[in-house]
Amino acid sequence: MTQPLASAPETSAEVRAHERVVRYRRSGATGPALVLVAADPGTDLWPDFFRLLAERYRVIIPDLPDPSDAAESLRSLLEGLGCMAVPLIAAGRYCDAALELALERHESVGQVLLVPELSDNAGLGAEVAALGSTVVTAPLHVISRRLPVAEAIERVSSLVT
Repeated sequence: MTQPLASAPETSAEVRAHERVVRYRRSGATGPALVLVAADPGTDLWPDFFRLLAERYRVIIPDLPDPSDAAESLRSLLEGLGCMAVPLIAAGRYCDAALELALERHESVGQVLLVPELSDNAGLGAEVAALGSTVVTAPLHVISRRLPVAEAIERVSSLVT
């Protein structure tokens, strides 16, 4: 479960879909919505990333279970919220779940931005190899944590607009 973030006013809510209850937090009052999936956005990403996103967008942060069940919870969240083609940002251990959701339910996901840990790259490579001859077109962006935060925010802006 994610930890509270002190940098932006938040509200908590939950949705029900597919016999699941998914709790989430919302931050940012105006602008387009995007979903941020990270164990702890304050430490999984750049220190100012969440705050800067919340200044521009309505950020939805789901409280997800173990990463092995995260894709199903994300699917339930998006359907429960009635989201179609919403940008999805995933960090660390949730990158595989975001990729799985984008490949299987691509109509729910607008753009995907992954911020994997270096050790995650082998896991993502294994997921892609497992697709075999299946061809799926899904918008996908992968950025490095070494990117300056200002460039990361600009990358997010290109997803939302």
